[in-house]
Amino acid sequence: MITITSKKEGFRRGGIAHSQTPTQYEDDFFTAAELKVLRDEGMLTVVKKEDAHIERKHDDELSFVVKKEDTHSERKNKIKVSS
Repeated sequence: MITITSKKEGFRRGGIAHSQTPTQYEDDFFTAAELKVLRDEGMLTVVKKEDAHIERKHDDELSFVVKKEDTHSERKNKIKVSS
């Protein structure tokens, strides 16, 4: 699982408007080249599950999961909020 958090709400990189709320993506959602661009972007924090143990800081913190097979327009409708 890859978690991306933006320093600025709506910051765009890689065709995605990133959120200040941590957003989770399946491991195969991004190509290696796309992941490198995202990791090199100073406005984003990108953590792969094997990079570090990810824990929620607060019980009320939201996380989102986006699957690779979703198209861009479907992503907007299929983002799931887990509490």
